[in-house]
Amino acid sequence: MTIAEIQALAQLARLELSPDEMTRLTSELTSILAYADHIQKIPLEGVEPTAHPLDAVNVWRDDVPAVSLPVEDALESAPDAERNDDQGGFFLVPAVLE
Repeated sequence: MTIAEIQALAQLARLELSPDEMTRLTSELTSILAYADHIQKIPLEGVEPTAHPLDAVNVWRDDVPAVSLPVEDALESAPDAERNDDQGGFFLVPAVLE
């Protein structure tokens, strides 16, 4: 990489770099790009794509119906709640308006 390329990248990223930082980054980014080029040359024919290097399995418990927490117990520690007979009750939270 050249100093001009580093300046262009810094401008795109809205970074203000000192001349020393630009010199250092020129060397570092050149090394990073050389390593990325080296990785691109690794032969991958016959290698299956994977999302995870290990056999990951789901460790969640089975989803089975169970008795729920009573509404009154759930609303008991709420800072603000509205209770009604039709639907049990609601947590009241501040409105989020953008």
